[in-house]
Amino acid sequence: MLDRVRDLAEEFDILHFHIDLFHFPVFRGIAHRTVTTIHGRQDFPDLRALYAGFDDMPLVSISNAHRHPVSEANFVATVYHGLPPDLHAPTYNAHGGYLAFLGRISPEKRPDRAIEIARAIGIPLKIAAKIDKVDEGYFREVVAPLLNGSGVEFIGEINERSKTRFLGEAAALLFPIDWPEPFGLVMIEAMACGTPILAFRHGAAPEIHRPRRDRCHR
Repeated sequence: MLDRVRDLAEEFDILHFHIDLFHFPVFRGIAHRTVTTIHGRQDFPDLRALYAGFDDMPLVSISNAHRHPVSEANFVATVYHGLPPDLHAPTYNAHGGYLAFLGRISPEKRPDRAIEIARAIGIPLKIAAKIDKVDEGYFREVVAPLLNGSGVEFIGEINERSKTRFLGEAAALLFPIDWPEPFGLVMIEAMACGTPILAFRHGAAPEIHRPRRDRCHR
């Protein structure tokens, strides 16, 4: 793909990349005509040296917190994720009586912590999440045993159309992350459905989800 884009590069004014940093050596000669939106975590130790070596490649972050581990890199803007305005609609009288966990099953997303929280406060939890191959061991060894108890329902992966009802009928979205979250798309999906968010202060979470100050100072 990169070889094909390189062959056609002169046909375009700007080349916008979303493939991590693989293209840096190939397109450095026209760095001024490129922009790269980064999406993954940036706290890996080797990234600082890489960005220093390619300091002419313009970068876009998906939150301001996303930049912190490599703040000296050549960031030119932060562009937040968005949603089509007609994708979801708010539910003003939710009757589901459950907490929601939506996303993917992985150690950094902490579905195990979501289960612990839900059981501690006595509210049922519904988990709608995909399991990537790399996380199958974590699901089998850590999460699956926790599903045997009461009050937790594992639904599996759901499509976009199902998210509106799943989030809208929930009492709140649980977002108990344990990593420097670059953005957290599920948070704005919950906002679009009118659903409160209970999140841990990691990565972009405080930046994307800003609680009312008159309710969080105590």
